[in-house]
Amino acid sequence: MLIGMSIQLPRFKNWGLMMIRAWRMCGVAMRSAVAMGIHLRSESESISYISKETRYRLWWALYSLDIQLCSMTGRPPNMSLEYCTAFLPAPHREEDFHEDHVSRFIADDHTRRALFSSFISRAFKLDGQGNNLHAEPLHHSAISEEDDVPRIASVASTAKPNASVYFLYRLSLTCIGRAALDEIHSPSTASLSWDELESTIAKNNASADDWLAELPHIYHFEKPSPNCPFVRQRTSLAFQFYSIKLIILEPCLRRAIRVSFDGPCSKHCQSMATLCMQVAGSVINLLCDKVDVRWLYGYCPWWSIVHYIMQCSTILLVGLVGQIDLGEIQNAATVRNVKKACGWLFEMSKTDDYSKRAWGIYSRLAAHHNPDLVLPSTSTS
Repeated sequence: MLIGMSIQLPRFKNWGLMMIRAWRMCGVAMRSAVAMGIHLRSESESISYISKETRYRLWWALYSLDIQLCSMTGRPPNMSLEYCTAFLPAPHREEDFHEDHVSRFIADDHTRRALFSSFISRAFKLDGQGNNLHAEPLHHSAISEEDDVPRIASVASTAKPNASVYFLYRLSLTCIGRAALDEIHSPSTASLSWDELESTIAKNNASADDWLAELPHIYHFEKPSPNCPFVRQRTSLAFQFYSIKLIILEPCLRRAIRVSFDGPCSKHCQSMATLCMQVAGSVINLLCDKVDVRWLYGYCPWWSIVHYIMQCSTILLVGLVGQIDLGEIQNAATVRNVKKACGWLFEMSKTDDYSKRAWGIYSRLAAHHNPDLVLPSTSTS
């Protein structure tokens, strides 16, 4: 669904207006889906398994879009996973639903529960003893039995790479991002001590790293392969992954800058702050050195790209202002990345008002800190 939105780009250039409309439409769609019970697992015998599968896909597409819009706008999500019992989408193309092995998988509740556990279980909150608080009563599947393990492995190994498999990994990453928003950035975290919050940050960061380690090679953006037919999917996963990592690590950067005026922070906090800067640089490195907006439209999640660029470039600029020392080589790379971000925003601002506003804000902040950060070719003076 999100991929298909890129087709409409030439007819819709105002990304800010598109974002507002998307937020409103998603909210209405989520409420309508809940009213119709699409967020729940259907056990009706009068509904075909293919029809049930279609409803599951619709629900999780809405959920994924809602969480991404929430992370971009800072608004609370419309629905919590603890109220959802819908099975995850099957890792098969819709065109193959009528094939025997696919139809058997769709109709096998036991395997569907195992798949749910395999992809989503780490997104649930844990108590102090490491026990899952929600999974068993709500989903009956968060902890797989031993005989489920080979079945999960079989599903992962036999499903051919396709948009449905990509969406499963994207959805799993979405749930990790949702957990990070709840556990790190919700108002309830204000009562936590820094040591407690730092531990939560480390746990969420480990979940994101585990997700990356389990990502199939064909979708792995840090291990590119030539002539890969899933370049757009890989790029989309890369931007989403790095964005979630920045959401997780950003409090450590703020802590390192604030504490540095009174004395050094802990080594762990300092390493997390450094990692935050490195991740932000990785986002900029996804973009071509030579600004090419046509390439951007063809291979990147264009409708959210302004958010991704502003998110990472702001981290870089804050790190520079806060004098986070990454070493001479990395510091020079950070300066280059800030200039690169300015160049991309300036070029994008020529055809889009939303990008123009982002460019105006960011270029003023960068120039206020160091005029050299704003490339001469993009000067607004």
